[in-house]
Amino acid sequence: MTTENTYKLSDSVIAHVAKALQVAIITGTDIVDNLRLMDLAVADGELVLTPDCEENFEANLTAMLQDAPSSDSLFSS
Repeated sequence: MTTENTYKLSDSVIAHVAKALQVAIITGTDIVDNLRLMDLAVADGELVLTPDCEENFEANLTAMLQDAPSSDSLFSS
């Protein structure tokens, strides 16, 4: 396999993958589905998240946290 260009993942992409994995574990969803939603671009020789991808992920995460049961829920300890 010959490749002309190689790229490393930026720290922000690595952090995003970690968050996506955490979300998948908490929600019981498949990590593959979360990773497929990532949109990457090349910047300064690294793969970075597109601004739209970051905004959408954060908006979804915020919405999920708002829908989470409150501390006085039957499911809290």
